[in-house]
Amino acid sequence: MVKFNLFNKIPAQYRSELLAQQTHLMQMRINVLCFFAIGINFFISVIYFLTLPAEKDRIEPWIAAIVFTACIVTLLANRITRSRWAIRLNVYFFTAVLLLIATHTGLLHADYAQLMPAVYLLILFFLTFSIPWLPVEIVPIALLVMAAYTVYYLVVRRLWPSSPFAFEYYFEGFLLIYIGSVVAVFMRARDIVQVIKNIVFYKKIESQKEIMQHELEVATHVHRTLIPPSLSAKNIDISVTCLPAHYLGGDYARYTFVSPDQLLFIIGDVTGHGVPAALLVNRIHTEFEELARSHTSPGKLLTALNNFIIRDFEGTNMYLSAFCGLIDMKKHELTFTNCGHPAQYLYVKNGSRIRLLTSQDALLGVMPAEGHGETQVPLGDNDRIVLFTDGAIEAKNAAAEEFGQERVENYILEQHGLEPERFNAGFIKELTEFAPDGFNDDVFLMTIQMK
Repeated sequence: MVKFNLFNKIPAQYRSELLAQQTHLMQMRINVLCFFAIGINFFISVIYFLTLPAEKDRIEPWIAAIVFTACIVTLLANRITRSRWAIRLNVYFFTAVLLLIATHTGLLHADYAQLMPAVYLLILFFLTFSIPWLPVEIVPIALLVMAAYTVYYLVVRRLWPSSPFAFEYYFEGFLLIYIGSVVAVFMRARDIVQVIKNIVFYKKIESQKEIMQHELEVATHVHRTLIPPSLSAKNIDISVTCLPAHYLGGDYARYTFVSPDQLLFIIGDVTGHGVPAALLVNRIHTEFEELARSHTSPGKLLTALNNFIIRDFEGTNMYLSAFCGLIDMKKHELTFTNCGHPAQYLYVKNGSRIRLLTSQDALLGVMPAEGHGETQVPLGDNDRIVLFTDGAIEAKNAAAEEFGQERVENYILEQHGLEPERFNAGFIKELTEFAPDGFNDDVFLMTIQMK
């Protein structure tokens, strides 16, 4: 048995939305139906006029006019109505007009009366399957079709008593229309059940997506607390800028004063993106904070970090490029270790030149290592260390051209006089202008200025 309260199966919070969607779809289909009817009516009228010029006095132009007027009235009413019941009445009116035209046409060609059940059945299927009715809403259409067919039979028998269209033919046709109506109701019921399942499933997915989105935003907020703040101290200025390309990423930077005159810092990039990379970054942060308490040597610290990644993340195929340095402000010296990270820059004020701080070892996490080498370079007043992740040099413009290290070097040479905060802001501005469509990777920039 068909249940007419199918919408009661929908959770209450979704019911009004689904009804609104179905009503809007019904209005759209009615518009299409009316334009289709106007086109067919015009086409038939033209063909009839051209092929039967001798009988054009029998065309009865008012039939075409009625169809056109009914379509226009239906379109206008459909435009101004919003409630589903008013839209239903509008379609029922249009259905009655179509049935009137079909009946009148059938009477003009009474010799083909035995074909009329198929015509009425075609109208029934056309109206019920082209518009998203509820099963119960099909019943008035079925009754209208049965009534029109019955009227047609009675008129034929009255006007042409000798017509072969006898009661048994009428009954067979009526039975055919009745069975077609039942089939239409059951098929619409099946379709509505599927629509309900789809929308409930979609809403569950949407709800889960909203929860995941919220959790991702919270995770992003927590993740970004790892970005160290900028700092201005007696002997040094530090400016940190991060331009994320995704909610979560694998870029990391940190600095800490291991003594009043020694600054230990690190910048790194985990291979990959998204949640896995962000999880490794969070573990690396915890490990770095712990190691920094006992290791002031960049080489030893990265060796310990390498062993940590191999031990705890074996089999994940996740690695870390890292640049770690120790600035001794008393000795005016930088000691650094670069493991698979892009060459970083030291701008030397005396002589206005750039020194590359190149990589000495492989990525961390690739293989065990007994130690990593260190390099010492002197630092002078107003020298500047420019640290960044590969997102800065791999940003691409519309022509798929990378920003590249040459542009980074040119920017440093041209803008070295800017204070670190403005220096970073200008670099991000230039990078954004170069790649206005966005970046595929995070951009992390840390500038350290000696005083």
